[in-house]
Amino acid sequence: MTHTLQLVLIHNSNQSNGVDTALVQWITAVVQDRSEFALSVVEPFDLRFIDDFSEQPGRRVCLRALAAADAYIVLVPARHLGYQHGLKVLMVRWPEHLQGRPCSFVGYGTTTGGEDEVDELGCELLKLQAMPVGGYVKFAEIAERLEQGLGLEHFAQARVSMAQLLIQLAWWARALKDARAFSPLQKFA
Repeated sequence: MTHTLQLVLIHNSNQSNGVDTALVQWITAVVQDRSEFALSVVEPFDLRFIDDFSEQPGRRVCLRALAAADAYIVLVPARHLGYQHGLKVLMVRWPEHLQGRPCSFVGYGTTTGGEDEVDELGCELLKLQAMPVGGYVKFAEIAERLEQGLGLEHFAQARVSMAQLLIQLAWWARALKDARAFSPLQKFA
């Protein structure tokens, strides 16, 4: 019997000039083709406090989705000074939501598609006892292609890579979900 896996897509649309939003839509469409996942989309910006006394709307919804997650996909933009991702908020304040869960990546930007940033973020997630899944989907120079009017349908190989990544992610999500149910990671952390 197969149960639906709770997959959370973490992104930063407030920093991407529309590229992030286009990729969130693309990832959502690809994931919806797979019956094993129920997808939630979270922007870490929704987790930050506005001030000492109030919270941004949607914060509780985000935290519920993170707490229920069986696996994560993180959208990682290329930056010149390492990863500058809102995920840091989650990593610092709620690391237990990442522990013992697989994480995959979709990188984008520059000529490398965020390769260095994905590697750095993967190492940081390992320190939190999250499980970065090998390989990632990358979109090099995507902003330029979108500005030229070339839609994401021109990235046919990326769709194949994404399907392969989701197969791996589902396997690890099931294995780690069973492991967490048998022996919670916090006992050993």
